Amino acid sequence: MTKNIIIIILILGFIAAVVFLDIPTVQKVLDLRKSVKDEQKLLNEKKDFIDRIEKLIGTYQDNKETLKNIDSIMPDDSGIPDLIVQLEAVAAGSGVLLSDLNFTIIKEKTEEGQAPKDYNTVSVNMKMTGDYLSFNKFLKSVEENMRLLDIESINFAPKLIGTVSGFEFEVVLKTYYQK
Repeated sequence: MTKNIIIIILILGFIAAVVFLDIPTVQKVLDLRKSVKDEQKLLNEKKDFIDRIEKLIGTYQDNKETLKNIDSIMPDDSGIPDLIVQLEAVAAGSGVLLSDLNFTIIKEKTEEGQAPKDYNTVSVNMKMTGDYLSFNKFLKSVEENMRLLDIESINFAPKLIGTVSGFEFEVVLKTYYQK
């Protein structure tokens, strides 16, 4: 029995000697364990971040058609050729005769202390002839058009169209595009 106690005391003494004599190594192991836990936490945060990015990409893919429509409302460039086609189609569908179409690109200026605007403006001057009902239909079509169009001014004067009386309309529109 005393032999067993002596053996246990020697083993405990040996372990104590190793631990006390090799404290820097033990401390290093403890520091490495803490470092591994910190790195594991950082890895988990990065995995969560990647999961959120993948969800956002999925949402973007699901809403691609909607985003395409938003791009139609305010395109990346002035889109003047597309605008010409749209306005001619709206005029023809409304029954007014488009006689003149002019475009002016307006660079939005920011005043000191204000944030810069994220868009530029295109001013569209249009002249057309037709009757009041056709012009009213034209205005309704402009209002319902996919691209954002603001009517800035309307001028009209009576005009004889062949043997029928009508009007000559001058309309100034504004449309916008992203910078």
